[in-house]
Amino acid sequence: MAADGNLLWISDGGAKTMVWVLDLTTGDTVASFLRVGNGPGESRPVIDIKLEGDRIELFSRSMVPDLFQGNTDSILKSNGKTLKPIHRFSPGTDRLLRLSDTTFLTSGSFEEGRFRWINTLHPDSVIYTGTFADHWSEERSIPTAAKNRFHSARLFRHSGNNLIAVSTPYVLSLFKPSVPQGVEWVKDTLLAEYQYDYQNEGMIRRSKKREHIVNGSSTATANDHHIYLLFDTRTGPTSNDDTYYPLIQVYDWNLNHVRNIDPGCKLSTLTVDANDRYLYALTDLGNDNGPQIVRVAL
Repeated sequence: MAADGNLLWISDGGAKTMVWVLDLTTGDTVASFLRVGNGPGESRPVIDIKLEGDRIELFSRSMVPDLFQGNTDSILKSNGKTLKPIHRFSPGTDRLLRLSDTTFLTSGSFEEGRFRWINTLHPDSVIYTGTFADHWSEERSIPTAAKNRFHSARLFRHSGNNLIAVSTPYVLSLFKPSVPQGVEWVKDTLLAEYQYDYQNEGMIRRSKKREHIVNGSSTATANDHHIYLLFDTRTGPTSNDDTYYPLIQVYDWNLNHVRNIDPGCKLSTLTVDANDRYLYALTDLGNDNGPQIVRVAL
C-alpha cells in the first residue's frame, strides 16, 4: 500500500484486477486497473508501490521483474491506461530503490554481493556492492545468495540526508550511496537473534529460520520522520493464533528505538503518510467479507 493525501493505493497480487485506489474520506473506489497477464494493461503480480510527488511506480516481481511508472493524476483519469512498463529487471531481483532517474539499487538472490546497482541507460553494466554484517557466527560460511533469501529486504530512502534504510526480519541497517556506484555501511541494529538452515538441492534452494527463533519483522514502512516495523515475537505458526497482535516498532533515522505501538488487532501491509500523522494497514485478512483498512493515529 501507499498513502497519497486522501488516497490509498493498494495492490493485491491474488486479484483479477490488482491495483485499487480508495478515497479515504468516503471509502469509495476511485480507480482499479492492471490485470494479471502479459498483454497491454497487464502484469505479473505487483508487490511494491512507491509514490514520489506525482509519480507512481509499481514493481512486479516474477521470473522477469517489471517496473511500471505513471503520473498519478493521469492514471486516475484514464483508470490506469497511461501506466507504462519502463524497465525489465533481471531474474532474482526482489526489491528496488530509485536513486536517480536512471539508477536503481536492488536486492535479491545475488551470489556476487548484497545489492545490485543498475543504470537503465547501460543495462549490461551491472555493479554488485555491499556485504552482510553476519550477526550470527555461523553465517560467515553461508553463500551470499542464501543470506539474501533469509534477510529478505525492504529498501527506503530519506529524501533529506540521502540515507538508505534496509529492513529485514532481524536486522535494521543504514547505508549511504557512494561513488562510484556503491554503498557505504553506516549502522546496524539487531532486532532479534537469529539462526537458519540453508538447503541447496539443485534447482531448489531454501533458507529457513530454526524453530526456536522468533518470527521477526514481517513488513515495514518509512517516511522522512520514522521507520515502522511490524514485529512478531512468536516462534511458531501464526495463522491460527487469534490472541496475539504483533507490535509496531518505531525507529528514528539514527536507528534509535522510539516506542512500540500496540494496534489491538492483527495487521499486515503497513504504510505511513508523509506527514507522519497516520499509519494505514489491513486487518481481517481471513474474513469472508474481505480485509478492512485500519488507520492508526501517530
